[in-house]
Amino acid sequence: IRALPGIGEYTAGAIASIAFSLPYPAVDGNVLRVMSRLTLDDSDISKTSTKKMWRERLLKGMPREAGDFNQALMELGALICFPNGRPKCDVCPVMQLCQAFHAGKEMELPKKADKKERRVEHRAVFILRFSKSELLHRRPDNGLLAGLWEYPNLLTEKPEQELRALLEKLERKVLGCTFHLSKKKKGKHIFSHVEWQMEGFFLEILKLSKKEEQEIFGYESCKEDCEEPREERFDGICKEGCAETREKGFEGICEEGCAEGFEELSKEICKEVAAFFSEKEEDFVFASKKDEESKYSIPSAFSSFKE
Repeated sequence: IRALPGIGEYTAGAIASIAFSLPYPAVDGNVLRVMSRLTLDDSDISKTSTKKMWRERLLKGMPREAGDFNQALMELGALICFPNGRPKCDVCPVMQLCQAFHAGKEMELPKKADKKERRVEHRAVFILRFSKSELLHRRPDNGLLAGLWEYPNLLTEKPEQELRALLEKLERKVLGCTFHLSKKKKGKHIFSHVEWQMEGFFLEILKLSKKEEQEIFGYESCKEDCEEPREERFDGICKEGCAETREKGFEGICEEGCAEGFEELSKEICKEVAAFFSEKEEDFVFASKKDEESKYSIPSAFSSFKE
């Protein structure tokens, strides 16, 4: 269960115990609060080490009815053992077992360090659309939103500058198509410890016909068999024989005399975007709207840019 994207320790424990009757605890804030008061424990419940300690202690004593036990702790914390204000100790079913109640310290527990001021991050988000598909990036397997798919984005104080840099790279490296900025849109998402203030750039990618390539770039697109040598020069790159164009750096237009379609161009775009973000090429993919909903599941942090 933990191997599934977006599933943490708490959710995994809840699913395992409630759905499959497996003896695993589900430790959330309610459970930490209840256990801290029951045992008169003054450990800081905001620390990962405290959560781990209680997870291990509960794991050793899980009853056969693990799902019922976990749900009972959750309900006890939510309905009686309140986080704010005085808990309803007079109607608590485990009042006689509660060490904090007997010590008169139920209002002092649990201990929790003061929250740090939430930091603000400014991000540039790029929504690249090509042939009814959008470019997605898979996040690292650890950290915030681990393993989930997102629109390519980066931390920056100068989003417009990053946009120009990305466009310059794509227009220079990926020929045979155009990149058009269709609109901009702002978005915001608040996590527990960080706030993302985002500026989204919607880039429409259009594949050029041979005639359009000639009009825009000033040369003829490859002939079907590449039999006609081309003696002109384009940015200092010799075009005498299309078979050598890729080796000589004339990227994105032809390879062995064939005009590239969606698949080839999408690979080129993924490659150059990956290089721009200093990420692995295999972590980028163009996905249709249907695949985004059923296969890739973009986090709600990017809901401002879903259309």
